[in-house]
Amino acid sequence: MGRQAKIVLLIVGLAGILAVCGYLGCGWTAARMMLGTEESFERQNMTVTEARGCVSVPLPDEASDISFYGYRCWQAVNDNLRFHAPQKVCLSHLKTIFDDWAKSGEFHKVDAAATQPTTITRQERPRPPSNTDHSATRRGDSDRAWFNPDDIRNGVHAGGGPHTPEVWVDLDRGIFYYRMTD
Repeated sequence: MGRQAKIVLLIVGLAGILAVCGYLGCGWTAARMMLGTEESFERQNMTVTEARGCVSVPLPDEASDISFYGYRCWQAVNDNLRFHAPQKVCLSHLKTIFDDWAKSGEFHKVDAAATQPTTITRQERPRPPSNTDHSATRRGDSDRAWFNPDDIRNGVHAGGGPHTPEVWVDLDRGIFYYRMTD
């Protein structure tokens, strides 16, 4: 096989991979991930306008002090989001998150029972020591001090499990937490 034939074969092969990714609705990001590119992104204290440019889930207009961490590598996904908003807004946003997830793909069916908030009540307890091993961050296991749903003493929780968003609302502090892992 000549050099030109090898180049044509390579181009056709790459075009085929991109076409399959486009057909599956995953575009160039998925192609990069298929090639093993590791990506992570973190921003804190964003406004709604800033956050909407980098966060893939809907945000309420009333959200403030928005922090986001996203990690992608091959099939691994870890998104952590936190924002402040009035309690009523946080509670109504639970449904928005799960409705948006269900609309985003045919395999994103969410069990209705899993999206019903369950009450969280905890006694005050000391926080465990922070993980200082930074290899966890490289794997996408976020150890972000701002993402602390375990500190909720009075709140609600919904979702979770494989391929399903998980949401917490701190009713005392008006904080909404979102996590998506895959």
